[in-house]
Amino acid sequence: FTWADVLGARCIVSRTGYTGEDGFEVYGPAEVAPKIWNALLEAGGPKGLLPAGLGARDTLRLESKLALYGNDIDDT
Repeated sequence: FTWADVLGARCIVSRTGYTGEDGFEVYGPAEVAPKIWNALLEAGGPKGLLPAGLGARDTLRLESKLALYGNDIDDT
């Protein structure tokens, strides 16, 4: 991960994801999140970027064999 200025906010940007796909995660102040979200959708829209829900995320996660503690695995 690295620290980066994202739309004027100091954020952590990491090359990680929880779907098994190549991706990035951006961690920043909550008050800037809607601005970052909208900018990503606007920039990625012409390239086919669309939001995905938890159902899609869970399907990709399961296909990649990434177990979710408390959901797919537990202490038993």
